[in-house]
Amino acid sequence: MNQTTITLIGIYTNKIQTSIDNIYMNDEDIERIAELVAEKLYQKAQENINNDSFMIPKEDQEQMLLAELARLMTLLSSYLEREEYDKCAIIQNKIKIIENKIEKL
Repeated sequence: MNQTTITLIGIYTNKIQTSIDNIYMNDEDIERIAELVAEKLYQKAQENINNDSFMIPKEDQEQMLLAELARLMTLLSSYLEREEYDKCAIIQNKIKIIENKIEKL
């Protein structure tokens, strides 16, 4: 049996009927399914964020951290030349965080 979806179009209906099981869905049902799917996707994204890996290969993570470290070093040098020591302290803290992340890889 062919598993096709038939959409009934017209001013009198907004229902979808599947030809296999004769289930009718209205807009509220479709909206509820969409909410459930969105909730599941959100939960998955939160899990990936909490793992702090974002599903990025280790080599790519290292390259990204090294690029960020180079950017921060350039900023630090610039702030030192302008004698903006308060900004230097902030940048140094960020550099330490990045260096710790690189060591953990």
